[in-house]
This record gives sequence, C-alpha cells and structure tokens, in this order.
Amino acid sequence: MTKIAIPVKDNLLCRSFNSCTYFLIYEIRDKKIVSKKINLYPDEFRANIDQWSGDSGITDVIAHYIDNKTLTILTSTKIDLFVGVNITTPDVLVDEFLNGKLKSNTRKLVEAQAVV
Repeated sequence: MTKIAIPVKDNLLCRSFNSCTYFLIYEIRDKKIVSKKINLYPDEFRANIDQWSGDSGITDVIAHYIDNKTLTILTSTKIDLFVGVNITTPDVLVDEFLNGKLKSNTRKLVEAQAVV
C-alpha cells in the first residue's frame, strides 16, 4: 500500500510544507485511491515527521517547498519525496502520481526557497 501526505492550504498544495493548514493523506492500492483523510493537526503531525514511515505508514510526500531541516529529516527515512511540484489541487497531484507523471522540479525548488 502507498500512503501519500500532501500539505494543503486553501484547497491547494501549500507553497511551504511548514505553513500548511492541514495534510491530506491518500491511501493507494492497486493504483486506486482507497481512502482520503484530512489531518487537521499539522503541527503535531510535523512534530513526528521522523516517525512517519514507521508509525503512520507514509510512503510518499508531495510538496512545493520544504525547508532544509525538514528535508534532511525526510531524506533520512524511507519516504519518497516529490519536491518543487507545481501548485495545484491535491487530487490532480495524486492523479499525476498514479499515472507516473509526477516529478520533482529542482529549479522550482530553488525559486521557492528564494520566495519563502
């Protein structure tokens, strides 16, 4: 099973991982969404970021921008990261993920770091 975490603000991928209003958690089986849950406690969720892959089963994170400290923590886990992703709705992002079209964009990541 694949479990994707997406930081959301105003119903779109949040510009910065650490300033989202909530996380949407998608569970995927056999390339189909089996559940979609809202985590309304982003601060508590982020506080346990180093335990995401084990405790919560998160396998993937889709983000526009992630600060260096959080990026270091996430890269030390077994979680796959998609960073520098264009801001759009979470459903569009998951559809791109399922169709193999979602890719990190390091150029956009550098631009986002300059803005945040």
